[in-house]
Amino acid sequence: MAIEANFKKHKRFLETIEIAKYNVVIHDSFYKFCVYNKFGKAKGYLALQANGTECRRDEAIDPYYLFLKFNSYLTGIVYQGREDMNKPTAVFKDTINLLEKIKPFVQSNSIHVNNAVSKITNLDNGFLRFKTLHDDALKLYDEVIKLGELEKSNVDKVDYLMNEFSIQQYKNLYLQLSMKEDFTALTQELKNYNSSGKDKENIKKALDIFSFLSGKKYIDDIYENLKQFEVDEQGNKMVFYDQSNDWEAKFIEITNKRSNKDFEIEALSMLRN
Repeated sequence: MAIEANFKKHKRFLETIEIAKYNVVIHDSFYKFCVYNKFGKAKGYLALQANGTECRRDEAIDPYYLFLKFNSYLTGIVYQGREDMNKPTAVFKDTINLLEKIKPFVQSNSIHVNNAVSKITNLDNGFLRFKTLHDDALKLYDEVIKLGELEKSNVDKVDYLMNEFSIQQYKNLYLQLSMKEDFTALTQELKNYNSSGKDKENIKKALDIFSFLSGKKYIDDIYENLKQFEVDEQGNKMVFYDQSNDWEAKFIEITNKRSNKDFEIEALSMLRN
């Protein structure tokens, strides 16, 4: 009995109901959404008309789609963007400096130094892009809250930001993969170079870092992260990244199809109307 009493006492902290701070506007109608949370996670949604009455399910689906897409994409960009922004990207500059220091010792593989520097610079720019997308997403959210209305145009904007964010994540993974060839070649040549003093210290540091960046664990982790991107709406593996002009469009197309299927299979079951 004491267990039940304690649970009921703390139930209000475990279960909450949130009302969105804005209305969803679609087909000249206004809808309010309530979210039922349990243990900090959304477990159900209810769509209401402007006067507070519950909508018919068939009427609620379209505004629910806009509401859920806006919030899930916005949350993904903000939280993942913040995580990526907090990564120690200063290591990029340190690695470039190290590459320049060991360049005199890898004459036959100097092209790989140039390649690695270029790729690391592109990777650094990619992480800077995350900050821009993160800030743009927060700005969009503030605009919606200030107006008190969410329209399809707002969802289209966050959809664009999410596509840009996902493409940049995907590019970054392949940039890291492509550096394996460069770091492997540099490692092999440095192993055969006899040095002393400061040069020896730099070469040892380079061997440690380059071996790690071309090592099995690091590369396996990249391939593991790629799995979330390289899948079609049927769950089949699909590689998008190549140097053709239309791979990004195909990536967005398939990603959107996958999201729509997830909405139909998972998200609709959480609509309580």
